[in-house]
Amino acid sequence: MTRGTLPLFDMVPRITFMVVVSVLAYLIFSIVIASDSLAPSLSTNQFGKIAVIGGVLYDVKATAAEYVEGSSVPGAVVGSVGGVGLNMVASAAHVLANIPGAARPLLYSVVGDDLFGSQMVDAISRTGVDASGVLICKTHSSAMFISLGDVHGELMNAVADTAILDDNLGEHIAGSRHELGSMKALLLEMNLMPEVALDAIRHAPDAFIALEPVSVPKAGRIVTILEQGVSVDVISPNTIELDAILAGVDITDLSTNATVHTKADALLERFPTLASVLVTAGADGVYLVTREGMQHRPARDVVQRVDSTGCGDAMVGAIVAAVAQGLCDWTAGDVGGCLDEGLDAAALVLQSTESAVGKYH
Repeated sequence: MTRGTLPLFDMVPRITFMVVVSVLAYLIFSIVIASDSLAPSLSTNQFGKIAVIGGVLYDVKATAAEYVEGSSVPGAVVGSVGGVGLNMVASAAHVLANIPGAARPLLYSVVGDDLFGSQMVDAISRTGVDASGVLICKTHSSAMFISLGDVHGELMNAVADTAILDDNLGEHIAGSRHELGSMKALLLEMNLMPEVALDAIRHAPDAFIALEPVSVPKAGRIVTILEQGVSVDVISPNTIELDAILAGVDITDLSTNATVHTKADALLERFPTLASVLVTAGADGVYLVTREGMQHRPARDVVQRVDSTGCGDAMVGAIVAAVAQGLCDWTAGDVGGCLDEGLDAAALVLQSTESAVGKYH
């Protein structure tokens, strides 16, 4: 044994002591870090959380210099990540990012395990959205949306392939029911099958419920949902979708030139559990109709109208985010602050060459 060394049995207490100190230091460090990470979470929970259930699609947007029946025409074509669900939740995230302590909005959706799906996941991660509810599906290709617009930014026609959502989103939501009960607001778009939407609504009994029709062919799904007697705080059709919803309801006393107010009143009378109708009207702004009356806000003046695709989505997402964070009192009819958020969001998208999501990157 060399000078200055200790027998092994003399070193054991020291080694044990050092191990204990190291473990304690690690535990203390972990608690401090956990406390730091939990503090914001606890503060945001008092505001509640917003969830959007809907589609993420790859948008192909074509702008035609002119329209000629049965012929190709010159124009411009761009591709980007979008979809009604993602457009709405990205707009909500944009509003919430400016509110101290507000939680990130949560998106429930399904994307394919393909090139477009990879781009979708990347885009979601850059919008300030909580993407933990996005499922990657190996059996279907990602959803796509192809639109044709004119040089004035108005939509002429569009085609959407959303089979991945129809076939997979219901099962995905069923596995997330326990999370829905804690939501402050739930925004659902009608790429969802009605039974999926109903299941989500019933598992979020305290949430502000908003339904977005998406398109004329799918607007009738709102009627199916309302006929089940569930409470819905607002539906958000544009003027054409409003007519499509009414077409699915047995209302025969409306004239052909009935106003937005008259049409929305007819829906409110037909469905007692529907609280309000928010009609997005493009350049004419937005109308909110409740049983107490109607409020109208004109659209924002913009320097240049580039593309109206996604404007309604952005408006609705921003309004629901504002309602959930208490920027207005929806039930009392004091809605100015929330409608202003929606109009600002729509104007932002209207002036962009990108999709609604791209504008928020």
